[in-house]
Amino acid sequence: MKLHQTQLRALWWRAQLLEPRPQPGDPAGIVRTIGAIQSQEPPAAALALRARGGGFDASQVESARVEDRSVVRTWCQRGTIHLVATEDLGWMLELLRETLIAGRASRWRNLALDETTYEKARRSLRKALADGPLTRAEIGERWRASGIDATGQRLPHLISRAAIDGDICDGPDRGRDRSWVLLEEWTNLPQGPEGNRPWGSWPGGIWWDTAPPSRVTSPSGRGSRSRTPAAPGRRSKTSSRSSRLPGGRAG
Repeated sequence: MKLHQTQLRALWWRAQLLEPRPQPGDPAGIVRTIGAIQSQEPPAAALALRARGGGFDASQVESARVEDRSVVRTWCQRGTIHLVATEDLGWMLELLRETLIAGRASRWRNLALDETTYEKARRSLRKALADGPLTRAEIGERWRASGIDATGQRLPHLISRAAIDGDICDGPDRGRDRSWVLLEEWTNLPQGPEGNRPWGSWPGGIWWDTAPPSRVTSPSGRGSRSRTPAAPGRRSKTSSRSSRLPGGRAG
């Protein structure tokens, strides 16, 4: 079936919950439906959610993140920060982690951030966050006290790597400053059927074969492509660190 451009546009608007606009809306439900909302600037994320459903304001979006913890703010797609439904974070990190790390590899080499440096920083960070949330500046101070060079762009890149690996996520903001917490202490990511939901189906009609998936196809079987990652709970052949994600964390 051939679709006209206007029909495709209408389908995109519907998939993004922009038309028809749900009334009333639920911040966590909207995030869950469309997959993720970019949250590099939190006020912009609240506006993006309100464009997709009424009946709530920015304070309720923050309440969903900090109090209900039904959504999590972290690095889980591309190089920017997103809001993602809590039950989707584990599989999303598992699915995208290798791609996210590969996309940063050149920059990390330029910053002399090798695996030895990162492992030392990771252990130090987990120990520091056991005492509670820390801002970027406070994390930098802890790392410097541990003999880790966290100057310049090394600091945000080390923090983002820990988030990509599923060790940390955003905690409560302190004014205009973000803070970070240990992910497993901030929320309980679901295990079992709900936690593995996307390995049975993918929003938008993409179908994943049974774990570990070997092909991605549409429900009709058309449009398949190979080389999908290992399912949650299984170690990827190309990754020695997937066990650090929720549900298979290494100390």
